[in-house]
Amino acid sequence: MIPIKLDLKIHFLPFVSLMLDFMFFSVGPWEVTYTEGFTYIVGCTVAYWFWLEYLLEGAPSYPYPFLNVEPPIRAAVFAGVAVFAFVFFSFIKSVNTAKYAPKETPTPNTTEKKIETETETNVNIASAKTAEKTN
Repeated sequence: MIPIKLDLKIHFLPFVSLMLDFMFFSVGPWEVTYTEGFTYIVGCTVAYWFWLEYLLEGAPSYPYPFLNVEPPIRAAVFAGVAVFAFVFFSFIKSVNTAKYAPKETPTPNTTEKKIETETETNVNIASAKTAEKTN
């Protein structure tokens, strides 16, 4: 079993550094579509599984105890990890999209203009009536 400090260094610190890089140093909107992201995630997950099988050929166990199960259950674990990765990718993509969305320019409030127009019309009518009475 991998000691917790080493496990955090291998998994958590790269995650934190990549998130900081994304949040503070990304320079534009992502061009990766959801389909491309899904394909990439599934491809990497399958490739990682095959790579582990290759590296651990003849080894007594996997470095993670939850992978020391029958292949169908192991496939479900890898599928769950891929789904989690895609959900996280989707969340980060939506954050990126919101971060680089074009800013809306404020539109004039049409209600205020309507009130101003009605007031001007009422004033003009009142002025016209006053002018008629004086003539």
